[in-house]
Amino acid sequence: MKTLRYVGVAVLTIMLCVNFTACSDDNDEEKQPTTPPEETPAPPQEETPTTPATLAGTTWKITSSTDDGVFPGISLTFHEDKTVTTDSPDFTVGLTYEVKGNTLKIVWLWGGAYDEYMEGPLTIEGNTATYTFNWFNMDGSCNTIDDPRTITLQKQ
Repeated sequence: MKTLRYVGVAVLTIMLCVNFTACSDDNDEEKQPTTPPEETPAPPQEETPTTPATLAGTTWKITSSTDDGVFPGISLTFHEDKTVTTDSPDFTVGLTYEVKGNTLKIVWLWGGAYDEYMEGPLTIEGNTATYTFNWFNMDGSCNTIDDPRTITLQKQ
């Protein structure tokens, strides 16, 4: 009887070993090549898109305007030192700019009491930009709160 019990335990042990071996996770996966793969050429780098934050060093020509004082045909060049120059003899005033997010502020330093600024969102798509703005006095009071202006610009 004891021998029968040992034989039974031995058979059960063998069956369990076979069962665990059959359930292993050894899935004959394809072996990875030992040679390094050929390098894939890098895709051509695209030009960095212009955003309000990257205006420095760019020139834009006004193509249309809903503001009587900002004329189509004038070019604005944004410089690294946050100044703006124009190609118009009518606008020889000091111009500066600052960018916060997608908001552009251009300050017109006419001299004294006439200083003012325009501020609003600048949207750039490719080589075209749309600037919707209000005019403000330097004290922050808005001159065009109910009548925002829009200019369209073309990158030069």
